[in-house]
Amino acid sequence: MRPKDRYTFTVEDVAILTEQDVNTVRQHIHRKKFNPAELGSVVEYINTQRHHTPTQQLGYIHLLEKEAMEN
Repeated sequence: MRPKDRYTFTVEDVAILTEQDVNTVRQHIHRKKFNPAELGSVVEYINTQRHHTPTQQLGYIHLLEKEAMEN
Protein backbone atom coordinates (compact mmCIF):
# COMPACT_ATOMS: atom_id res chain seq x y z
CA MET A 1 0.00 0.00 0.00
CA ARG A 2 1.35 3.37 -0.98
CA PRO A 3 1.51 5.93 1.85
CA LYS A 4 -0.73 8.98 1.58
CA ASP A 5 1.03 12.19 0.60
CA ARG A 6 0.70 15.08 3.01
CA TYR A 7 0.93 18.73 2.11
CA THR A 8 1.14 21.67 4.44
CA PHE A 9 0.68 25.41 4.23
CA THR A 10 1.12 28.30 6.62
CA VAL A 11 -0.82 31.43 7.48
CA GLU A 12 1.89 33.26 5.55
CA ASP A 13 1.09 31.18 2.44
CA VAL A 14 -2.59 32.10 2.69
CA ALA A 15 -1.67 35.76 3.18
CA ILE A 16 0.44 35.73 0.02
CA LEU A 17 -2.27 34.03 -2.01
CA THR A 18 -4.93 36.48 -0.81
CA GLU A 19 -2.62 39.50 -1.02
CA GLN A 20 -3.35 40.35 2.62
CA ASP A 21 -1.34 40.99 5.75
CA VAL A 22 -0.61 37.92 7.89
CA ASN A 23 -2.35 39.52 10.87
CA THR A 24 -5.50 40.03 8.78
CA VAL A 25 -5.57 36.33 7.93
CA ARG A 26 -5.06 35.45 11.60
CA GLN A 27 -7.97 37.73 12.58
CA HIS A 28 -10.15 36.04 9.96
CA ILE A 29 -9.28 32.64 11.42
CA HIS A 30 -10.11 33.91 14.92
CA ARG A 31 -13.42 35.35 13.63
CA LYS A 32 -14.15 31.98 11.96
CA LYS A 33 -14.28 33.36 8.42
CA PHE A 34 -12.62 30.09 7.40
CA ASN A 35 -11.29 26.93 8.98
CA PRO A 36 -7.61 26.35 8.20
CA ALA A 37 -8.02 22.66 9.10
CA GLU A 38 -10.44 22.13 6.20
CA LEU A 39 -8.96 22.39 2.70
CA GLY A 40 -12.30 23.31 1.11
CA SER A 41 -12.73 26.17 3.54
CA VAL A 42 -9.23 27.46 2.79
CA VAL A 43 -9.77 27.27 -0.98
CA GLU A 44 -13.09 29.09 -0.73
CA TYR A 45 -11.53 31.76 1.50
CA ILE A 46 -8.65 32.33 -0.92
CA ASN A 47 -11.03 32.56 -3.88
CA THR A 48 -13.30 35.06 -2.14
CA GLN A 49 -10.52 37.25 -0.75
CA ARG A 50 -8.68 37.85 -4.01
CA HIS A 51 -10.07 40.76 -5.96
CA HIS A 52 -8.85 40.54 -9.51
CA THR A 53 -9.45 43.17 -12.09
CA PRO A 54 -10.08 41.88 -15.63
CA THR A 55 -6.53 42.95 -16.53
CA GLN A 56 -5.06 40.89 -13.69
CA GLN A 57 -7.15 37.89 -14.72
CA LEU A 58 -5.90 38.19 -18.30
CA GLY A 59 -2.35 38.39 -16.98
CA TYR A 60 -2.87 35.14 -15.09
CA ILE A 61 -4.32 33.44 -18.16
CA HIS A 62 -1.39 34.71 -20.23
CA LEU A 63 1.06 33.20 -17.73
CA LEU A 64 -0.75 29.85 -17.89
CA GLU A 65 -0.68 29.90 -21.70
CA LYS A 66 3.01 30.80 -21.72
CA GLU A 67 3.80 27.94 -19.32
CA ALA A 68 1.81 25.51 -21.47
CA MET A 69 3.68 26.60 -24.60
CA GLU A 70 7.05 26.12 -22.89
CA ASN A 71 6.19 22.55 -21.90
